[in-house]
Amino acid sequence: MRYLSIAVLALGVACTPDSSQYVGSAMSDTSPDSAGALTLTLWPESDSAFGGYIRAGAPVRLAGWVYAWYEDGSLQISSITTDGDTVRWTSKVTDAAIGGRFRVKGITHGGSGGTWRANLQRGSAATVARLHSRRSEVWDEVVPTFLLLGVVFALARWVRREPWPPLPTPPAYPAFSSAPVGISGWLLLFTFGQIVVPLIGLARSWHTVFSPFSNNPLWDAHGVAWFVRPLIASEKLFPILHLALQPVGVVLIVRRSRFAPRFWAGFLITLATYLVLDAAVAQALAASLTDVVGREIGQGFALAASHATITNVRNAGFAIIWATYWCRSTRVRMTFGSGGLDRPVIEPPRVPTEPANPEPTTVTTAVEG
Repeated sequence: MRYLSIAVLALGVACTPDSSQYVGSAMSDTSPDSAGALTLTLWPESDSAFGGYIRAGAPVRLAGWVYAWYEDGSLQISSITTDGDTVRWTSKVTDAAIGGRFRVKGITHGGSGGTWRANLQRGSAATVARLHSRRSEVWDEVVPTFLLLGVVFALARWVRREPWPPLPTPPAYPAFSSAPVGISGWLLLFTFGQIVVPLIGLARSWHTVFSPFSNNPLWDAHGVAWFVRPLIASEKLFPILHLALQPVGVVLIVRRSRFAPRFWAGFLITLATYLVLDAAVAQALAASLTDVVGREIGQGFALAASHATITNVRNAGFAIIWATYWCRSTRVRMTFGSGGLDRPVIEPPRVPTEPANPEPTTVTTAVEG
């Protein structure tokens, strides 16, 4: 319970929302009688600037990623639209209600401008004090690392916590016997796959697996959802952990260790759980991103998330099939002594028996006198 409380506390700190969302309207000078809906999302990017996204609907039709900072007491917001125009949004009010004028520079809508205003809808106000109290990026990297290490620690304890079963006695079958014992059949196929498949995957994407977290294009969009950076960090760390544990499992198989079935059952169940959670979080991120940047831009990420979900679900299915094999296979039980989820049976204590030819006992009688 102590370790679980620490994990929940750390996850709670890392999962604190760190973005501010303003909702309002924007009006163009050429159409002062009609206003378009405006949504502005800001999050602390450094000690002196915000990052975010702004989206203004018809008739203004301006949207893009923003960089915001304070200058002479006013909030300055610069955004680049999908058409390549630069928009400067200025607000002299810097509290829960902001607004002022905007001006467009560029080829498509250059020279146009208007007014805008927005009220705080979610989160804390984007003030100077908010920049100084932003959450450290260390949490986004350390928390997933410690959670994955905690999973490894729990898996190791689960593998070794049961009493040791007696060593399996290899049956005296002749060489031509078809008895399911030894590294052969499906067990040989599984072992071969655990050696070859990781090497192929590492050769294809080693530069992606070992690249810094910040190389991901969504790393700076952490204000879209609180789980953006933990998701990116876990997707970087879990493959490394996967590659590190697979050789351990292969060695246990080759040595016919009694811990091999429990190791692979726990490993594959953990892998399937991670893949399903990763797919669910990716879908939630796609929905959050679409809510912030709009359907036009968010649909590209949503499509990529859908393809990743299909891949994750397929791999999770394979992991569950192999985990079932390690739990129910007769070959596994005859080779290693037990299945992946078996509770090892301890032999009952032997009751001492009378010897077959007891030695005669001599009775000595004391005689008085």
